[in-house]
Amino acid sequence: PNACASSVRPTLTMVYMPTTVFAPPFYELQGSVLGSGAAPALYAVSVEESHAIQGAVNLLTFRFQSNMILPPGTIILVTGIQGSPHDSGQIGVYSQEGLALGGVPLFQCFAQAGSAGRAMLDTAASSLSLEVSEACTIPAGFQVAFAVAIRNPTAPQAAPAVSISASHPGC
Repeated sequence: PNACASSVRPTLTMVYMPTTVFAPPFYELQGSVLGSGAAPALYAVSVEESHAIQGAVNLLTFRFQSNMILPPGTIILVTGIQGSPHDSGQIGVYSQEGLALGGVPLFQCFAQAGSAGRAMLDTAASSLSLEVSEACTIPAGFQVAFAVAIRNPTAPQAAPAVSISASHPGC
């Protein structure tokens, strides 16, 4: 499929753990994915956290599937990560041991500034961005699962609206 085909905004349903600090309520989300004639969609979307201890580092796990190919250079953007006192900048991306794509460990399918296994956290914008690295092309239907370690908010907060989108900068 053409990586620069029209972008479409499908509707997503967020799955969550109801007792967590970052847990959004069930609602419809908007996200963008690459399109090429089919009705593009992200599906099986979920966000989970390892615990809800205020101020502690928390492992946030994101899962989704796309019905379209996500080629190298695709930017995956997670928004709505609010209230974290974590410093902005590059952070590590983790994946389940043994989970690979074409022989490449899944966490290495994401890069920032040429460094594999990295994402960019922008706490001011409440966002996390990951770029699909040159080492990977994520096929349609592949379940993407990655995690990042981010510090929880230090005080209780209302559940933020978290969304995941994908786009290609050359389009």
